[in-house]
Amino acid sequence: MLRPSDFFDLNGFEFRTLFDGVEYVWEVLGRVGRFTLEYITSVDGDSTIRGIVMDGAYVDDKDAVVIGEGTVVEPGVFIQGPAIIG
Repeated sequence: MLRPSDFFDLNGFEFRTLFDGVEYVWEVLGRVGRFTLEYITSVDGDSTIRGIVMDGAYVDDKDAVVIGEGTVVEPGVFIQGPAIIG
């Protein structure tokens, strides 16, 4: 009743390995930081910013932030890494 599968449909979820071996849904919280850093450092290419960052938005330490394709970051937004958006 408190397993991740009781809360989420992980089929097709890009980051489903984050939930491997987790019995209770909250156990994943202790893994998020390390998982995020590992994912960011594994991203191929020159830029981890693949979406649109509009003028007036601020991304601190762009090497520690992944912004996915099709994502729009609007004016007034502040993103401090490590972070995965979109």
